[in-house]
Amino acid sequence: MKKEVRDYIKEENNEIELMLGKFTNLKIIGEGGNGLVYSAEFLGEPVALKILGETNQSSKKSRFKAEFFNTMKLTENKLIVKYYDYDLLVIGDHSYPVIVMKKYISSCKGKKFQNLNDVKKFVDFLFEGMSFLHEMGIVHRDLKPENILIDKDGNYCISDLGIAHFDTNNFPEFYKTLQNERLANYAFSAPECLSEKGISPNKNMDVYSVGQLIQWAICGSLHKGTNRKRFWECDLEYMDKDYLYSLDLVVDKAISNNPQERFDSINDMRRELCRRLKQKKVIDPFDEMQLLQEMITDAYPEDYGEFTCIDDVQQITAILKNIKCSKFSENSFWFNEGIGNNKITRFEQFDNGVTLINSYELFVKKIWLSLGLSMYNDLIILEIETENIEPFKNEEESFFEGYLIDGKYMIPASKTMSGKFRHQGKVINLEEVKADVRYRYTAKRYFFLGTRWTNAIQSISDDLINDFQSTDINTLNMKALKQVLSSNKSPEVSMLL
Repeated sequence: MKKEVRDYIKEENNEIELMLGKFTNLKIIGEGGNGLVYSAEFLGEPVALKILGETNQSSKKSRFKAEFFNTMKLTENKLIVKYYDYDLLVIGDHSYPVIVMKKYISSCKGKKFQNLNDVKKFVDFLFEGMSFLHEMGIVHRDLKPENILIDKDGNYCISDLGIAHFDTNNFPEFYKTLQNERLANYAFSAPECLSEKGISPNKNMDVYSVGQLIQWAICGSLHKGTNRKRFWECDLEYMDKDYLYSLDLVVDKAISNNPQERFDSINDMRRELCRRLKQKKVIDPFDEMQLLQEMITDAYPEDYGEFTCIDDVQQITAILKNIKCSKFSENSFWFNEGIGNNKITRFEQFDNGVTLINSYELFVKKIWLSLGLSMYNDLIILEIETENIEPFKNEEESFFEGYLIDGKYMIPASKTMSGKFRHQGKVINLEEVKADVRYRYTAKRYFFLGTRWTNAIQSISDDLINDFQSTDINTLNMKALKQVLSSNKSPEVSMLL
């Protein structure tokens, strides 16, 4: 296998003979799970040899052939890897497929993007190159820095279509993917690509990978989980706030774990970036903080500059009803309960006393306030009922986690594990109704509200707020907390002060 190839090339003094002729001065420059890549010379010209070293499965050989033939079938494009020939390296009784290709200087693995101009060039390349592949009917599925090559002029190109999906309307079908095959890389590929459920290839799989590549290029690492590093927090020369802010919002949507929340295609992603850049809207953090403060003081003007506890039900309701999530600029309104700050996409106060924050139905006992001129250090703390919480109820049972179906009735989450549920004798598919997930339990006593520039919302404040959950809040420890939080300013606030 790969060892046999390596040993043979070494024994032959780094030369091999193929049908095309003799290749000399072979030097290994890359290795993957199935193959080896060598630099070489052919008739005095530099080339690269991609050799399939693991040939124990017919599917691997078929995909290797498909990669060569279907790439050659494409209209020539400088953004796509250049292949010259397909051949076989015969070693004893074994034959190893070889692709002869253009020699590139390096891949993007380990590349550092020093300034915004470098990033813009990379982003434009990703959009143009992947749009071309998608238009040709190809879903790459394996985008990562190692598969983006750089030529001697510093131009990028997309390589390695070994696990790509080729539309059979445009390309011959060399091999049919088995239902349980995982075709992805574990870092940059969309989460559904790692599923064993035989997910059908979709362009928005590549949307996810392109988003992660942009995140990696700007921040030095890709993103998983919560607390994504924002682009304006990164150290780049020639900062362009309009561009970084717009690109950040586009990437935020592109790397959603839920495929339905992503852009449908790279072209949609590019159009959205262009649309936002035309708006040239840079959000002023202080405008957003002022907006939140005015929503509070319009309902409760008293005690500005003081530390206040509000426990009157009518006053609590008035304040919470006056907070309108829709009035904030996109991605501005957040909450923190100590285990990661969270963007608020839905905030409502219902007449039954329930406060809805995203999918959480909370019962607010008290509101603790400290508002002042230093708006970035405002404290807006919701004290939440964590005991004796009224559960959801339907005709059969009580429960604390479920789905609100079409805004009419609740179904327990435990009854929907199959993706379907029974209601009034009828089996209903969750995908065919509007199903809003709802929770009525939380171990967290305090929810801190703010904008994403508020000190209490910064990730550096998470441990403080998490520790604060175990205390019984009063004005004294609230003052102490605010004093400690005063130094946890966001980069944008620090820059503007």
